[in-house]
Amino acid sequence: VAIGIDLAKDHCDVVAYNADNKICFTKSNWAYPQLMEWLANAQPAVVLMESCKGSMVRARDIADLGHDSRLVKGADVKALRNVTQKNDIRDADYIARLFYVPGTKYVFVKNQRQQSLQFLQNEYKSLQELRIQVGNQIHAGLEEFGCPVRKSSKFIKTRMVAHLEKHAELIPEDVMASFKRRREIWLNLLQQEEEAKRRLEQVAATDANAKRLMTVPCVGPQTAVGLLVHVGVDFGRFKNSRQFAASLGLVPKQNSTGGNNTLNHITKCGPKSLRSNLVQCAQLVLMYAEKWKGNFGDWVRKMRDSGKKHGVIVCAIAAKLARIIYRLMKDKVDYTPILSC
Repeated sequence: VAIGIDLAKDHCDVVAYNADNKICFTKSNWAYPQLMEWLANAQPAVVLMESCKGSMVRARDIADLGHDSRLVKGADVKALRNVTQKNDIRDADYIARLFYVPGTKYVFVKNQRQQSLQFLQNEYKSLQELRIQVGNQIHAGLEEFGCPVRKSSKFIKTRMVAHLEKHAELIPEDVMASFKRRREIWLNLLQQEEEAKRRLEQVAATDANAKRLMTVPCVGPQTAVGLLVHVGVDFGRFKNSRQFAASLGLVPKQNSTGGNNTLNHITKCGPKSLRSNLVQCAQLVLMYAEKWKGNFGDWVRKMRDSGKKHGVIVCAIAAKLARIIYRLMKDKVDYTPILSC
């Protein structure tokens, strides 16, 4: 009925439960080819695995064999662990037990296309972070040797060499060579970052769903690709637009007791980078509030003039954009402003 698998790099541990809710099979240090052969000959069951780096491809392969493969959160597995001694076969047992826990929420299994886009997105972000790190090292070094400047990419590209020559008496020769090497590293990272950004923009320009997403006000290529990574094209797994906004962490956190309903700040669940991109889109929407037409423009201007805190207004607009995106993708239509009566 339920099979729990604790994944490792080259082996796994398996615990299976039968219809009587009792353990009927256990296996430690099992190679993946043997596991797949066993699953191919087994009756269809619910196969549970803890969500990790290699779990997506394993879940897809197991689903192709006719099983119902599901991914569970590591925090849920940890919550079931009621002993101090931990080993892999016990973890497999806890993973299988989550099938019997009411209200267990499962992690969505991404397809290969979503994983490919996520890998391209992570490449761009990692290059950007490395470039910023090297730039911060350059500016911190200049300040240490008594010739500080304001942090600026334009400075490193165009004025840094002249600045070093101007203050050559303050900087030792070997440190001067180190500054120049770091500048070359920074320029190389900038070039790679721009190439990675162009690849993302090319994906957004050729994908029909991404082009539909970019018709939403202030939604650009990076946000569109991030939405495809998060959901793909299967918006049907969300019951409504509020549930989609909740998957991005853009709904208020509830703290209710004694019949009093209290709404706090947003939950911040889901992908952090995508939520950040949508908040930045909301900032632009608010900045150009007079530009938007129809009911959406009227609503944005009403929120702007409501007197609420800036952060509350921006998060509300971000949640509104998420709801618009859900409706467009579910109905497969482009965004067109609805004019006020």
